[in-house]
Amino acid sequence: MSPNQWFDFCGDFKDGFAILILEDKCNFMNTNGKILSPNQWFDVCYNFENGFGTVKLNDKCNFINEEGKILSPNKWFDYCGDFKDGVAKVRLNDKFNFINTNSKLLSPNQWFDDCYNFENGV
Repeated sequence: MSPNQWFDFCGDFKDGFAILILEDKCNFMNTNGKILSPNQWFDVCYNFENGFGTVKLNDKCNFINEEGKILSPNKWFDYCGDFKDGVAKVRLNDKFNFINTNSKLLSPNQWFDDCYNFENGV
């Protein structure tokens, strides 16, 4: 990033990252001024929470980690919830599942009509 780089919007820092918007695309910047994913800008970015930010691209969502890597690069979702107790709720084709921080679906062979967030590991 150039010291002369200006953005259309800079959000507040949350969990070490701020949302940036430039020409209707968004990304994250860390507290050292480094853009998290300089080669991939997104349509929508949601605040970092528990080590991951949620991003949307082409009406699909996914998670980005603190190193700028997409959690599940080969599978994008219709909905992504926040991580809690190491898992996040995801929806694809009107069915729900959970994904963990290692990009593994908790129930890869079965998706559900609905499910509730984990609380205290249950």
